[in-house]
Amino acid sequence: MQQVVLGIDIGGTGIKFGLVNQNGEILVTDKVKTKGYPNPEKLPEDLFKWSQQQCAQLDVQLAGVGIGTPNGNYYKGTIDFAPNLPWKGVIPLKAYFEKIPKDSLPFYETELEIGQIVLYPKASRDLEQYIVGEMNNYKKQIENKITDFCRLAKQVSEDPGSKDRCGQYQINRAEKTWDPVFLSTAFRLKEGEISSPVKSKFGFHIIQMVQRNGDDAIVRHILRIPPVTEEEINQSKRKLDTIRSKIIAGTLGFNEAATKYSDDEAAKYTGPFITNREGSPFVTIDMLDKEMVAMLAKMKVGDFSQPASFESEQGKKGVRVVFLKSKSEPHRMNLKDDYSKISTFALEEKKSLVLDKWIKNKLPTYYVMIDPGTAEECPQLKKFDGDTKAF
Repeated sequence: MQQVVLGIDIGGTGIKFGLVNQNGEILVTDKVKTKGYPNPEKLPEDLFKWSQQQCAQLDVQLAGVGIGTPNGNYYKGTIDFAPNLPWKGVIPLKAYFEKIPKDSLPFYETELEIGQIVLYPKASRDLEQYIVGEMNNYKKQIENKITDFCRLAKQVSEDPGSKDRCGQYQINRAEKTWDPVFLSTAFRLKEGEISSPVKSKFGFHIIQMVQRNGDDAIVRHILRIPPVTEEEINQSKRKLDTIRSKIIAGTLGFNEAATKYSDDEAAKYTGPFITNREGSPFVTIDMLDKEMVAMLAKMKVGDFSQPASFESEQGKKGVRVVFLKSKSEPHRMNLKDDYSKISTFALEEKKSLVLDKWIKNKLPTYYVMIDPGTAEECPQLKKFDGDTKAF
């Protein structure tokens, strides 16, 4: 279910509020007069009732609340002597918030911050040469029409994402997600031509150009991954054990070690901590592989695991050291534990309001036509329709 946040902007004359989704889109808004609440304690209760009704209609889940107000006291959760509000003195906003029935607040599972340093052992040169020899043999068999590319890809390719469809992919020269060696080799081929074995970060390939149209192409490939022996795995474990000892001794920082030694590409760009779909380093157990879950069960916050072998989603054997930075207990949303989340939601809500205002000002200068069928599927688009007066 889609999650939303309730954004509240308290002003001297009016209080505006609305639900905003994770993309920063305002789903629904409303407003009331500030003077309609001589007793501010009733405001949070009414706003939660409103949000629950809207969430039920939109089939979304309330994930947090963000509040913007004059003279807000970050440390105490209060409004302190705001001159433009009808409420005088110190208003215990946090206390009012915490009086909301607990079942009205979202429940957060245990969340963890987990870092890892990963090494992928390299196969011996003899095994690599053996694989190259086999792939040259595949090429000869196809060229001599002993077999065809499709049948062979289904039989021997180690790419689970393409072997069932004859090893076929649609590629574009400008796409950065492809391995550069794979991409450059493919685009040097003529239609029907098969490459010699080439090595990418995934293993060894032979590639066939099926069809090409400028920078777009349809290719087939067969992937073979040279097997890694226990000797190579143990070598990587010994290397990681040395790195772990330096981290524990304080002579090497964890982030520095990950940047310098880890074979995990994500660590080079986004850091060594596992992230969720939104890019946050706080993850739940269900996002982790079973080997890591078993490892974490024996760890305390601040621990560094012993080097342990694992297998990646692509079936690649590796060795890793895991760092458990933090672990939260399951709980209902509250200001103490979830202030950063609530403040982030509030910031996103303010950004959305600014964007909403900008669009509202610019919309009259443009002609906008919304396809009726699309508008039925996505009612939120109706606010962009040039014939719609109330944006």
